[in-house]
Amino acid sequence: GNALISGTSFFGDAITATSTLTVSATTTASYFAASALGTTGAPAFTFTSDLNTGIWSSGADTLNFSTAGVERLRIDSSGNVGIGTTTPNWLLQVTGTRPSFVLSDSNAAANLKHWTLSSQGGNFYIATSSDLYATSSTAALTIDNNNLVGIGTNTPSHALSVNGSILAD
Repeated sequence: GNALISGTSFFGDAITATSTLTVSATTTASYFAASALGTTGAPAFTFTSDLNTGIWSSGADTLNFSTAGVERLRIDSSGNVGIGTTTPNWLLQVTGTRPSFVLSDSNAAANLKHWTLSSQGGNFYIATSSDLYATSSTAALTIDNNNLVGIGTNTPSHALSVNGSILAD
């Protein structure tokens, strides 16, 4: 309902009413709702000290997350999740310049913790990384954009190129 406050209020000096102050509020059952969908730079749900970071919706049945006024993640109406893309076409799609996934084993020894999967210039790499996340100079496995496979080489020249010895039983 509405509350009418006249004169000095229990808000202390924060609110001063010179005549009549009318405050109205709407409560909505058991969910949290925004009055607007929001935008990339002004999300509907945000933080008082960081107004361009938060959660918003670009349209019906779509959920978006922004940081620094840039959309970072989207869940579309099909349930597809996009990181770095506003049009995810698969269940999970990561888009960017040299996008990588890193699997880190916090129990492994120094500089043996991290395996990376990356797409660079149309080539696919599986490699290790140091604890400083400087990728190894040679990928453990490379599949280039001509479907040539390299083991121990970043530049395969045949259907299967191996740098090192091969053992076949």
